[in-house]
Amino acid sequence: MPRVRALVKARLRTLELRGVRRGTQTLTLTDAERAASELVVMTWDAQIVGAVTLIAQTPHRGWTAREAAQPALELAFMVTDPGPGSVVLGWLLTRWAADLAARTGHAFIRARVPGRRLAEHFHISLGWEHVRPVRNGPGSMHSLMQHPAMRSPALPVTEVESITLFPAECPLRD
Repeated sequence: MPRVRALVKARLRTLELRGVRRGTQTLTLTDAERAASELVVMTWDAQIVGAVTLIAQTPHRGWTAREAAQPALELAFMVTDPGPGSVVLGWLLTRWAADLAARTGHAFIRARVPGRRLAEHFHISLGWEHVRPVRNGPGSMHSLMQHPAMRSPALPVTEVESITLFPAECPLRD
């Protein structure tokens, strides 16, 4: 999906301007994770302003057997428009995913977050809990993070009006 790719490129340019090296924000998905993923986009005035890739059946990489037994929705990828409202967009995507998880019987939304700075952002700005660091391949460390599933009935985002599913077009599939 070209508009999501453009959003990702804009975000990567912004990160580079902030001193985040390209490649430090990379997350590798297995073939099974890619096959189970769905791309959800958030639009505002017909423009894509955020996107998240969800995996309904958590692959449990890095999680203990006890944690893996808890029903969780995984966010494998999240990007927002790098403009001034990006923290609010990330917060909305987090709240929307937590609401979706609660409505579908999951206890948590979980993520493997690459990079210390991004993990701090998830914790401080978006309310995620840092569970522990894990190795994600040779020399690459990620943070396992989770957020409780919770209903948000007053959330100003609806699946029908603002969220469109594109299950076959995940930007991480290339």
